[in-house]
Amino acid sequence: MVAAIMVRGQWLEISPSTNTYDTSFNGQENIVYQYGSRNIDATELFPLHGTHSRVALTGTGTIKGAAGYDTFLTLEATFTNFVSNFAQFDGRSPVRAAGSSGTIGTAYGIYLDEQKQSFVSDAYGVYQFGANDKNYFNGKVGIGTTSPTNKLHVVGGVTFTSGSGGANQTVVWNPGDASWSFTSDRNTKDRVTPVDPQAVLEKVARIPINEWSYIGYQQRHVGPMAQDFHAEFPLNENNLALNDADLHGVALAAIQGLNEKVEGKNLESGARLRKLESENAELKKTVNELKKLVEAVSTNRGAN
Repeated sequence: MVAAIMVRGQWLEISPSTNTYDTSFNGQENIVYQYGSRNIDATELFPLHGTHSRVALTGTGTIKGAAGYDTFLTLEATFTNFVSNFAQFDGRSPVRAAGSSGTIGTAYGIYLDEQKQSFVSDAYGVYQFGANDKNYFNGKVGIGTTSPTNKLHVVGGVTFTSGSGGANQTVVWNPGDASWSFTSDRNTKDRVTPVDPQAVLEKVARIPINEWSYIGYQQRHVGPMAQDFHAEFPLNENNLALNDADLHGVALAAIQGLNEKVEGKNLESGARLRKLESENAELKKTVNELKKLVEAVSTNRGAN
């Protein structure tokens, strides 16, 4: 016996005595109840039905597949060879099992097949148009991996682009890179002024360098405090963070300043050495002259 009851849409009830069910209902909510031993091919049901589909299995049997908009399964009995992939579109848990046995290979909140076809110019799996909308993910997000190990796990390269206002700045990491690369093209910069390496070196020498840990973490680090760095180099308004580009630039300028200082010392040392060598030569000349004078005096005394 097949009974259809209108509740905001259609209900489909399947009894143990029938091997058929009606797939012609098209409404806002479709609920399928299966009593007794029965096989349900959900792939035949859901594509033809409305925006909400439900399946309740209370006997024994096999569900071949289940994928639809706002799909929900209630399992209260033994089921075998259950579908390996299950997808739903609402925010609830896709499967509710009460005293049932069996396994589900993978449960998907949303499962999207590949959209790109030969006749499709540009395909999006998900496209959000609202620029002010928010997306919330509480778990781990994997891009290029089905087994993310962190809140965001990307297999492959990563690019961040400013995309608006002035120069188009880009931060990139590609496999094989030892660190992030950021835009530093001279054609993207303005208000360029030279720095005094000696002055930078003096400022760097005044910045305290400490060993420290972030509160609540055991890992140790070595480096300056943002406030101390910004006190000497107030390059922006944020004195609570450090910019890698600024750190690199200051370090390079300080190295140049140190090199100039060392070269200056070398020049001073060279000049002093040359002076000492000249004085030494003069002393040698004087000593030689004295030796000759002493020899001449000795010779004269011997002759007398």
